[in-house]
Amino acid sequence: MAFKLTKGERASLTDHIETLQEKLLAIREAEEARSMALASLDETVQTVITDYNGALADAKTFVEETAERLRGEYDEKTERWQEGDKGSAANEFIEQWESVDMEDIDESQTVAPDEIVAEHQEGLEGLPTETEG
Repeated sequence: MAFKLTKGERASLTDHIETLQEKLLAIREAEEARSMALASLDETVQTVITDYNGALADAKTFVEETAERLRGEYDEKTERWQEGDKGSAANEFIEQWESVDMEDIDESQTVAPDEIVAEHQEGLEGLPTETEG
C-alpha cells in the first residue's frame, strides 16, 4: 500500500500554497509602494537641499562681497595706518570674513546635513561685525 495524502490534506496543502502566494503578492505590492514613497521622499529632500544651497549661495555672495569691500577700504589706507594697531585689527577682522568656507550640501554626503548646516551657521554667526577697540 502506498503512502499518500488524504483528500483533506491535499486540499489543505493547496490552500496553504494559495495563501502563501497571496501573501507574497501582498509583500511585492508593499515593496512597490515603499519604493514609490521613498522616490517621492528623495525628490522632496533634493528639492529642499536645492533650496538650501540657493540660500547658501546668497549668503556666500554676501560674505564675499563684504570681504571684498572691506579689503578695498583697507587697501586704500596708508601703509603707516595698516601697520598700526588699528590697521592690524582691521586686517584680522577682514581675514575672518575672507576665510569663511561654506560648502554646498550634497544629498550623497555621508555627513549628516545637520552637522554641515551647524558649521554654516557657526561660520556666519562667528563673523565679527566690527573691530575690537
